[in-house]
Amino acid sequence: MRMRGVLLLVFVAMGWLSFSQSQTTISERFGDVPLSRALPQLSKDYGLEIFYLPEWLEGIVIDAEIDQKPPAEALNILLRETTISVEQLSPSVFILFAEDRLVDRNYSVALKGQVLDGKTGEAIANALVGIKELAVGSPTDAAGNYTLDVPANTYIVSVSGLNWGSTEQVVELYDDKRLDFELFAETVQLEDVIISAEASEENLTSTNTGRVTLQLESIRKLPALMGEVDISRIVQSLPGVQSVGEGSSGFNVRGGSIDQNLVLMDGIPILNSSHLLGLFSVFNPDLIDNFTVLKGSIPAHYGGRASSVIAVDLQEPDTEKFSLSGGVGPVSNKLSMNVPVNEDFALLLGGRYSNPSWILGLVQDPDIQETAASFADANVKARYQLNPNNVLGISGYWSEDFYDIGQDSIFRYSTVALSGEWIQNISDHWFTSIESYWTQYRASLTDEDERQGFDYENGTTSTGLKIKANYVPNEDLTSNAGVDLKFSQYLLGEVQPEGASSIGSNDFGEEFSTEMAIFGEISYKLTDRMTATGGLRYSSFFRRDVTNQLVFDSEGPKSPFTVVDTLSYNGSRNLYNFWEPRVAFSYRLDQQSSVKGSLTRSVQYEHLFSNSTASLPTDLWRPSSENIVPQVSDQVSLGYFRNLSNNKLEASVEVYYKRLPQLNVMRTGANVMQNETLDADILEGEGRSYGVEIFLKKPVGRMTGWVSYTLSRTENRVANRFREDQINDGDFFLADFDRPHNLNISGSLKLGRLWTMSGNFVYFTGRPVTVPVSSYTLNGLRILTINERNNIRTPDTHRLDLSWTLEGSNKKNARWKNSFTFSLYNVYARANPFSVFVTAVDNVSPQAFKLTVLGNVIPSFTYNFKF
Repeated sequence: MRMRGVLLLVFVAMGWLSFSQSQTTISERFGDVPLSRALPQLSKDYGLEIFYLPEWLEGIVIDAEIDQKPPAEALNILLRETTISVEQLSPSVFILFAEDRLVDRNYSVALKGQVLDGKTGEAIANALVGIKELAVGSPTDAAGNYTLDVPANTYIVSVSGLNWGSTEQVVELYDDKRLDFELFAETVQLEDVIISAEASEENLTSTNTGRVTLQLESIRKLPALMGEVDISRIVQSLPGVQSVGEGSSGFNVRGGSIDQNLVLMDGIPILNSSHLLGLFSVFNPDLIDNFTVLKGSIPAHYGGRASSVIAVDLQEPDTEKFSLSGGVGPVSNKLSMNVPVNEDFALLLGGRYSNPSWILGLVQDPDIQETAASFADANVKARYQLNPNNVLGISGYWSEDFYDIGQDSIFRYSTVALSGEWIQNISDHWFTSIESYWTQYRASLTDEDERQGFDYENGTTSTGLKIKANYVPNEDLTSNAGVDLKFSQYLLGEVQPEGASSIGSNDFGEEFSTEMAIFGEISYKLTDRMTATGGLRYSSFFRRDVTNQLVFDSEGPKSPFTVVDTLSYNGSRNLYNFWEPRVAFSYRLDQQSSVKGSLTRSVQYEHLFSNSTASLPTDLWRPSSENIVPQVSDQVSLGYFRNLSNNKLEASVEVYYKRLPQLNVMRTGANVMQNETLDADILEGEGRSYGVEIFLKKPVGRMTGWVSYTLSRTENRVANRFREDQINDGDFFLADFDRPHNLNISGSLKLGRLWTMSGNFVYFTGRPVTVPVSSYTLNGLRILTINERNNIRTPDTHRLDLSWTLEGSNKKNARWKNSFTFSLYNVYARANPFSVFVTAVDNVSPQAFKLTVLGNVIPSFTYNFKF
């Protein structure tokens, strides 16, 4: 069949050019011979290609004599007593049609099948299967399945995928047919740098607003802090995403706080997405396959966060061949390998270690110059093909951070996590997935003061299970449904004295919670122009406490002095239940443009309380309770999307409005660490965020990259009935993460066969901070007074980064590949502010100070290799 397809493609391309050269004539005598035997005999004797369905010939017996006739006339003679007609495609290629099929050539047939990795046999998701003549296509689902319903005819079917090769095949579709394809990974990209993993028109046809999917391979050459590609910084360059501060990996999406982002690594929730207090990302770039940012319409199977989802997928282990890759530099060192065990089982291993002490010596703050810091992390991933329809995957992660600030204080962070996934392909239309995980996060602070030293530790442990069934009957309809469970334990803080310290031990206890949800979603192509998606999630929250819950006097403000009782509970109790509807649509205006809209409700049951914008061990994760309400987010998005220059440019404009009717806001000046009455300092408020996002992307060509600009506003309000429980007299005030203007320009230029130059420029408005406006002296002590929350802004931030990459070789079949990257972070040494604070110097007068973490040019050199 493959040879027939190749021959047919050749003859169609040549047309009738060779007809004049054909001198074939047929002379045969058939006496009472079954037609099913006569046609194969002609094909064999005269080199003809004749396509038909065998059932059309059943019971037909012919009696005919052919004398020196061309093939087309000869076939008409054989078929003159039947209802079958002949269509000639080339001098030796013919297609037969039964009469009912000849009358109506517009009947539909289904082409379905699976796209697989030609080496490993693994299913390839998001590959595009298209019909060239009709300009239609369908992406494969998570199990690699596709379905196309098209009018009966002969077509050229093309299959392609980002970082994969492509293939074409001529297919005669006159009845339903199953056809599987194999693709092979492309190991080298010579000219084009593809930014998006989506099909060329996926940005127009999908119903996803505020969604960006990126392959890390396509942006590996962009400049990065300290010579390493950082997913968090790539995410921050997208519209609607803003940085917490210079040198930090924390990010805020459409005005949300850091804890409102659901960050997943192979399905594992990551609570702290940074190393070394924000200088590095926890994701090893050499192991990443792709990552997706969801900030508008969020699928119903995701829950537990109010702002966004960042889903990072690690590479799948290759069962065919061993490979080794790594990088060596003055800051970060890494090594990873793929180990095939047998044809069904393979392992992916990777690790990193960093000790950037010399970089910290460049920081302007003398205290930071005296610090010592290091981190290490490791990943392991296993893939086992149980049988053609069942795949089992296991992923593990470990990390450890050490940070000595040089003043007898040592910070430590650690994460240990494990996840598993079982995907079962039940049929062409059904497949299921079962995902589970276990993760433990711990943060500690050691104060080595001889008289008041102590060890402090807090953290969380979570176990989750998600079962999802997917039903895809055709290319116009996709659906899924399932259940989502999460069990969490929160260590609220434990203090132990250090050495001969006078500090006493203290245990703030533990809290336990359970989140349960059922979900379902369906996406349907209503017309040729319009597709709609509807989803619903119903979530429930349960608590089981070991600690006592504070009860405050309802006739007074919340404070340690208005606690009237503490309640103890036995067993689990249901505190909250929420419906979370999610709808979205896409309407195709023409071939180049579309309009999309979405409405999404998200509910968050666990919260991060902090005294700093950076990640610190004093930050505390806690679940909802009678005193801590779930955070609720209602968001509406509307966008216009347009492709230009034959899909070489993609542009979009999105507007959004987000309302948070339930929000937890910490009281001004409240302390998180070792606060036994923290509930009294957590106030219930509300928030709102709105803005416009402009995105222009060039995904192909010698020069690639994107420009994003966001104009936004984020505000909160705490207007309780008691004045003591209000902030700014109950009026809206700027949120900690309000940055009205945010501009990012990222690009890469192929200078030659081996050289690539990349650049990145960022500009954003300073963030609001709270500073005193006056002071007075009481008993010889200077007291600073504050009139409003977030009453000034830090100075604006802008920075330029550059990098140059030299490929050691771009030969496709080279077994050893290497590259050299030289980068400059903060080229013109801008002293961008991390924060602004005010203190009373010598107890005389208050003065303002700007804290700059990275105010120098930071060069870096990295050697990367792959075998």
